[in-house]
Amino acid sequence: MIGLIIFMSVLVSYYAFQESFIDPNGFTNDMISDAKQIASSLISEGYPSDWNSTNVERIGITDGSTRIDPDKLLAFSQLDYNTSRGIFRTSYEYQVVLKEGGAFITMPNNRTYIGSNSTNASALFKVIRMPLYNNVLTQLEVYVWKP
Repeated sequence: MIGLIIFMSVLVSYYAFQESFIDPNGFTNDMISDAKQIASSLISEGYPSDWNSTNVERIGITDGSTRIDPDKLLAFSQLDYNTSRGIFRTSYEYQVVLKEGGAFITMPNNRTYIGSNSTNASALFKVIRMPLYNNVLTQLEVYVWKP
């Protein structure tokens, strides 16, 4: 019986440690998960599919087939940053950029990014997706970090 208790304690401790794992670069499982979730959300059409700033439940900037919808990109760029973080359900800072051939694409907000422009990241994780924008294969980069 004591052996079982010790075994269970070790097992619980192991999984608790795994959940709070931080690798040498400072990435946490939550940070990686949030970055992937934000990228997946953006590559979707969002919910509802014709979302706007008053009814958005899931931010998506494509037409559902990985083609970026300029109207949805504009709507995303106009969302309040903290509102979008809440919709993405992340406690981390984020930034989204589009690149074509390695060059930044100017977003509808007349910047080269959507999201935070903070430069004090203690750990940064990037996820890349490849949608079409104006019928050109484009790099969608999502950066997530903790300040």
